[in-house]
Amino acid sequence: MHHRLDSVEKRVEEVVGQLETEVSILLDAIEAPEWRPLLEAEGPTIDILDNKGAAFGAVNGLRLGLTETRDMAWSKPRNVQILNLVTRQGAAWANTLGSLALLYSAFGVIIEKTRGAEDDLNTVAAGTLTGVLYKSTGGLRGMARGGLMGLALTGLYSLYNNWEHMRGSSHRQSL
Repeated sequence: MHHRLDSVEKRVEEVVGQLETEVSILLDAIEAPEWRPLLEAEGPTIDILDNKGAAFGAVNGLRLGLTETRDMAWSKPRNVQILNLVTRQGAAWANTLGSLALLYSAFGVIIEKTRGAEDDLNTVAAGTLTGVLYKSTGGLRGMARGGLMGLALTGLYSLYNNWEHMRGSSHRQSL
C-alpha cells in the first residue's frame, strides 16, 4: 500500500511539474514582443478586488481549502487543492451575487417606473421579489424563505439608511 501511495505521489509530482512547464511556456509566449502592443494598450483593467463577490468567495475558498487540507503536509498537491477551492468559490460567489444584483436592479427599476416614485418601499419590494424569484426552484417554502430573507435584508438596509432621519424625527416629537 505504501509503495502504491509513493508511486501515485511521484506521478502527481510529475504531472504538476509538466503543468508548471506548460504554464511557463504560455507566459513566455504571452510576453513575447509580438503580443506586447496588446498588453500595453490603453484600456480598462480588471481587478478581482473590485468584484466583492469574487473577493468574498476567494477568501471563503481559502478558508475551506485550509480547513479541508489541514491534515496534509505543505506540498504541491495541497497548494493545488487550496487554489482550486479559492478559484471555484470565488467564481461561485461572484456568479450568485451577480445574479442577485441583476434581479434586484431589474425589480427596482420596474417598481420605480410602475409606481412613479423612488423611495424605500421600492427597495424593500425589490429585495423581497428578488428573494422569491431566486429561490423559486425550492417550491413555495423556498420562495417564502427567500422572500423573507430579501425582506429582512432590504428592511434592515432601509432602517440603516434612514437611521439619522428617524432619530431626528423622534427627538422632535418628544419635545
